[in-house]
Parts: sequence; structure tokens; C-alpha cells
Amino acid sequence: MLSKNEIQKLAKQVVKSMRVGRKYNEKGIESARKKFPWIERFIKKYAGKVIDPKKIKDFKLSEEAVKELSHPKYGPLLGKRGKRFLVRDKIGECIRIWYHPDNWELTKAIALEMIKAGAHPSWAPVYNALDKEVMRHATRESIEELTPFQVAMAQKLDVRIAVENDEDPEWKKGIPTWKFQASQDVSQYIHQLIDKTQQRWLVLGWPFASVAKYYGKTPEWYSKMIFDSLKESFSKNTAKTAEYYEKKLKPADKVRIVDDRGTNLTLSVKKRQIMKDVGYITDEMIKIGDLGLNIPSGEVFCAPIETTANGKILFDRIFIPGYGFVEELWLTFKNGKVVNFKARKNQEGFAKFLKENTESTRTTAELGIGCNKKAAFSGYILTDEKILGTLHIAIGNNTGSYHGKNRASAHLDMIKDMKKGNAKMYVDGKLVMDKGLPVW
Repeated sequence: MLSKNEIQKLAKQVVKSMRVGRKYNEKGIESARKKFPWIERFIKKYAGKVIDPKKIKDFKLSEEAVKELSHPKYGPLLGKRGKRFLVRDKIGECIRIWYHPDNWELTKAIALEMIKAGAHPSWAPVYNALDKEVMRHATRESIEELTPFQVAMAQKLDVRIAVENDEDPEWKKGIPTWKFQASQDVSQYIHQLIDKTQQRWLVLGWPFASVAKYYGKTPEWYSKMIFDSLKESFSKNTAKTAEYYEKKLKPADKVRIVDDRGTNLTLSVKKRQIMKDVGYITDEMIKIGDLGLNIPSGEVFCAPIETTANGKILFDRIFIPGYGFVEELWLTFKNGKVVNFKARKNQEGFAKFLKENTESTRTTAELGIGCNKKAAFSGYILTDEKILGTLHIAIGNNTGSYHGKNRASAHLDMIKDMKKGNAKMYVDGKLVMDKGLPVW
């Protein structure tokens, strides 16, 4: 576990990495413009200043105007300070934090740091045991419905944060598949709504003892691995490796992945946005619409052209949320879609995943490369996909931050250990990764 000081430090890092704080009150000013056409000029001249309205001669600040601009519906744009008023051009961002009850201390620390930064966080506990009870009792009608609350959350939030809340890797077992199928349309539409916004998002990893045991790890090993990889997220080594793969993929067209066990998969990343996750949202990321982070971090990724994946690939062990591990999974792709699959163990878990999701979930969604040397295999996708020496292929949704074109009801990452089977990755015919290591 983290100490109180470490929790505080991590909370501050989250606020810094996500750039949480205050933003230009565009909507409030736009709304006020209908009554006060001069409001933008006024804001530009006096923003941040405490004024006496009676002494402002170049704008029509009557008592009625002052009262109106002080109304909360605009933000407000004027904040009373004794007999004078602060002219406000900014408003606090709105954040929603989903967390497991076990993570309350960290969640509270993050929320308080956000409040100090002038933002407006809200929070809600979410966990698998509750998810399971909800789905057991949910009717088809309620699952199929899109609520105004869901729409508002998708459209109005500035930042979405999940402080890891999955404590049961197989919680979906025992729930009829049709219940998940019934939620497909709502899930896809919410994705569409979010994609139209500039919402930043974060998934923050956290170790659960119950999950560690399920993965076959001790809680001590699991906690140490996650916290070590969390610290490594911000290291120079992680940044250097990510920059290497980013530079190799940016001008590229064809990527080929091979190994001695029969893997031979090709796909194209031509003119697709290449992104990296190294623990911070930067100005460059915002400019290109890359608005999300994982912590632990350490990954370079992109959305391949959806129709270009051809061939077959072996994944030694993947994890499907709700259905557990699938071992020795072979996937065959044709023109970007999974057309055949077989597995040595839990093939039915993969089949159920495909069945409960839209047909478009079979489409190639992502190529990712791990860059964090402290991450190690467990089954936890947040750290598995960051492991130095691995790459991952995802199928399903890749709109929004991925800059892809495939809408689907799910996104499934599948990790390939490139240190096994003399595996190699070529970019436009040049060897870029050999047995899991970058070819500098």
C-alpha cells in the first residue's frame, strides 16, 4: 500500500498530468452576449480585476446589468467583493471520478487537490459486485434506454477519471449474454457523444488482493509491480523508448509482425496519428485530440487502417474482462476483421465476448507497443499493455482519442510477448523490434 505522503504525491501528480483546473467560461460569455453585445470586450479588458461598476464609463454597467451578470447562470461573470466586483473570465472544470470503495482515500486526495485547483469534482463508487447485482435485476427495457443523465455526463464533463474499480475479473459469468447485447446501441451512442467533446480521461491503476490471487500472484508482488511501474511511468527510460517507436511509426505504412511459431500479420498505419502515453497530457496531445492517459503509463499506439490487417497471430495469454483468461489464442484476420479463432483454453470466453458485442467489434482497432520496464505480466491490462518487450493488437472501437473510424460496443486489447518465439516487428521492411527490444 501507499503511505499517506505517497497518496498525496500521487493525487498532486494526477491533477498535474490531467491539467485539471479552470477554463475560459466560453458558454457563460456566449450566453451573456445575447443581452450584452459588448461583454467580450469588457471581459478582455477587465478579467481578473476587482472593479467599481460606477466608475466604469466605457461600458453600460447599470445596476440591472451588474445584477444580471452576477447571476450563476453565466458562471457568474461578476463576483461580489464587498462593494466592488471581481470580473471573472474563467470557470472551474467539471470532473467525474469513478472509484472502488477500497480506493476512497486516494479518491478523496485527488478530489481535494482538484478543489484546490478551482475545479468541481464529483465522485461515485463503482465495483464489480454492484455491477453484477445491477445486471441480474435489470430489465431489457431499462438496459436499452438512454437516460438524460447519461447524455449530460457524456456531453458536459471536462474530465473523466476511473480510480481502478475492477475487483472481480470474471464478474460477467452467470449473467445472460442477451443483457450485454441489449446495451450495445446505448454504449455506441455514448461513445459518439463523448467523441464530439474535448473530454480528457484517465484510468488510474490500483492493486486488489483478490485480483492478485486470481492472476496467480501474491498481493505483495502485485502491489509492488503496479506501484513500481507507476513510478517508472514518468522516467527518462520510458520517454526515450516511446520516442523511438513514435519516430519509427510516424512516417510508416506497412507493419509486419512475425515469429517462429507461425505468426505472420501485416497491417497499415499509413497517415494514421501516432500517439504516446508517458504520464502527461501535453499541448501537442490536446492539439491532435489525444486526450487520454493511463497511469501506469508507457505506450505508443495508433489505430491501423481498419481494412488492412491480414494474416494470423498468436497470443499466449489474454484476459477478457468478465470472462477470464484465454490461453494460446490464434486469431486470423482478413481485410481487417477476425474471421477465425481458436484457443487451447477458454475459447468459449472469447466466443462469448464476440457474441455479446456488435459485429464491428471483430475489426482491428489498435496497434500498441509497451515501453515501461517495470511492468510485468499479470493479466491486468492496464499494466500488461505497458510491458517493455510486448506489443498488443486490439479489436473493436477506435474512434475518439484513437483517431480511427470503427464504432463498436467494446475494445479488447490482446498482449503479445515479443520476447518469445524469436518474434520481430518490421516497419516498411526495416527491423524495428527484435525479441522484444528496440533496434536502436
